[in-house]
Amino acid sequence: MNASNAPIADPATAQAAPASAPEQVSDPNTVTLRFPVKVMGVEYTSITLKQRLKVKHMLQAESQASSSGGQEVVQFALMSGVAPEVIRELDSVDYGALQAKVKDFLS
Repeated sequence: MNASNAPIADPATAQAAPASAPEQVSDPNTVTLRFPVKVMGVEYTSITLKQRLKVKHMLQAESQASSSGGQEVVQFALMSGVAPEVIRELDSVDYGALQAKVKDFLS
């Protein structure tokens, strides 16, 4: 398997913030979800950007999604280490906060 076809994190094995996470998160790369999501039995109360977006991530997202919105979902998933389904399940308020955080993260 080459690097551009690397698997995306499985939501069943991805680490989630504990349900009792404090409201304020000190990590500047973390978005605390106002509306936590549950995917495959795992509750996500925050999303943390763990790596900068690289060209390989952009290419992988392009190969996995045809629309720009779908590509953004895959890119956010790759940057945070969660499955795209987790990002797709976000409330629009939380997704907007994640978009803003990504913009700050990439500046």
